[in-house]
Amino acid sequence: MRFKIGVRGQFAQRLQDRIEKWAATNKVSARLRIPKELEWVYWQEYGVPGHTILPVESKMLAFPGEGGTELRDQVEWPGVKPHHTILNAMDEIADAAREHLVQAMNRGGADDPEIVKEEMAQAVETAKALIVSGYERDLPGTRPDNAEYPKQSGKLHGETAASVFDELAEVVDGSE
Repeated sequence: MRFKIGVRGQFAQRLQDRIEKWAATNKVSARLRIPKELEWVYWQEYGVPGHTILPVESKMLAFPGEGGTELRDQVEWPGVKPHHTILNAMDEIADAAREHLVQAMNRGGADDPEIVKEEMAQAVETAKALIVSGYERDLPGTRPDNAEYPKQSGKLHGETAASVFDELAEVVDGSE
């Protein structure tokens, strides 16, 4: 969409220059890419109702118990309670985004979309750091891998939720 300013003078010319510069720019945004390996983020955020687990590839489920391997034809799994880690960080994330936008304007972002793009990427980095901090608080500790039952080792492979999220979530250019 193109705009044309119907006012004369230096102010109008500067405003028209800004409009043209921004019109020639692709979308100015950044986002946090969450890969499939982080599907557990959804479960932790919104929870998972309890349900019955039945064997799929055999007649019995096998898992480590106090006296060794236990066998069952089904298991009642209690589910995952929602933690709302990301939702609980949203006010801080919004504040950080506003601060970065103000920084962009103070650095000349009204005249240079690249400055705004840089600050928005920093805002998303800040959001990521706030989410990591939330996982450190809400989901502390690790679960060791289980060599005897590798399918039960979990999604974190002995790492913390915070460290895995920090490693795998990626800030990317939102115009891609």
